[in-house]
Amino acid sequence: MRKLILIILSLAAFNSYAWQPTKVVEVVVPFPVGSGNDLVIRPLLDIVEKNTGVKFVVNNRPGAGGTIGTAYFSKLPNDGHHINVISVGGVAAMDYTWPGMFKNAAYGVNSFAYATALARTPIVIIANKKDTVDNSKDLIDIIIKDPKVVVADSGGAGRLGLESVLINVDIRKKNPNLVRVEHKGPAETVVDIMGGNVRFGSVPLVVAYPHYAAGNLKIVALTQQKKIEGLAISSFGDINKNIDVELVWGIALPKDTASEVVEWYARVFTEAKNDLKIKEYFKKNYFFDVPKELEDPKSFNKYVLDQEKLQKPIVKYIVETTPN
Repeated sequence: MRKLILIILSLAAFNSYAWQPTKVVEVVVPFPVGSGNDLVIRPLLDIVEKNTGVKFVVNNRPGAGGTIGTAYFSKLPNDGHHINVISVGGVAAMDYTWPGMFKNAAYGVNSFAYATALARTPIVIIANKKDTVDNSKDLIDIIIKDPKVVVADSGGAGRLGLESVLINVDIRKKNPNLVRVEHKGPAETVVDIMGGNVRFGSVPLVVAYPHYAAGNLKIVALTQQKKIEGLAISSFGDINKNIDVELVWGIALPKDTASEVVEWYARVFTEAKNDLKIKEYFKKNYFFDVPKELEDPKSFNKYVLDQEKLQKPIVKYIVETTPN
C-alpha cells in the first residue's frame, strides 16, 4: 500500500507541472556515438523516459569540435521539443575558437537557454600502450624535444585541455614543428592513438578509461591539479599550477525557450541523476557530480557565461596559432 501511494504521489508531481513535452523530444549530441556527451546522456534518457513517459530520440551530429551539431541546433524552434547536450567549454569558447570558419557564426554563448549541468570529468592526455612516456613531466619533455611529434584533440573541451597544456609550457615556441590534428570526437582520437597514427591525444577521462582499464592504451596525465583517488595517473599539478581543465556537460535549449520548459528539463534530469543505477554508472565510469547550484538554470547560465571569460586567454592563443 505504501509503495502504491508513493507511485501515485510521484505521478502527481510530474503531472502538476504546467508544461511537459507533448511529442517526441529530439536530443542533439554534437559529437559521435561513444563521445562523452553521448555516454552521459543515454543512460539518463532511459531514466527520464521511465519517470515521465516522454520519448526521446538521439541525433548525433558530429564535426568541427561540436560546432556543426550545435549550429544545426541553434536553428531549431524553441517549443521545448529539442535539447542539446553541450560541452560547456566548447560552447563558451565558440565565438573565439573558430574565427575563420565562423566569421558569421551561427551561434554564440548567448544563443541558448541553459537548463542544468549533468556531470563533469577531467580531460586526459593519452598515448599508445607501448609508449615510454608515463607522466606529465616526461610528456612535456618529449613534446618539446621531438621534431616529429603529432598530438591530437577531440575538439571542444578536448582542445581546450590540450591548448591549456601547450600555452602554459610555451610549447609552440620551443617546438615550432609540433603538429596538431583535430578529430570529430574522442572515439576517433582513441582509435588513432591505439593504431599509432598520432603519439598523444586529449580526450575525456570517461572515454579513455575503458580502454585504459583493458590495457589498450596509456593515460599519461590529467589536465588538472588534483590526482584522482584510486587511479595511479600523473596530473599537471606535478609540474605546472596553471593547468586545470575539466569537462562539464549540460542541457541547453534554443534561445528564448519559456522558463517553465527550461525548469522542467532541469528537474527531470536532476531527478534522473539521483537514480541508484545512474549513481552506480557514474561512479564506475568516472563521471563526477557537479556542484548542486549548477543544477539550477540561473546558476548554470551564469556558470557558462563565466566560463567564456575564463577561457579567453586560451582561446586567444588558439586563434593566434591557427591559420584562418
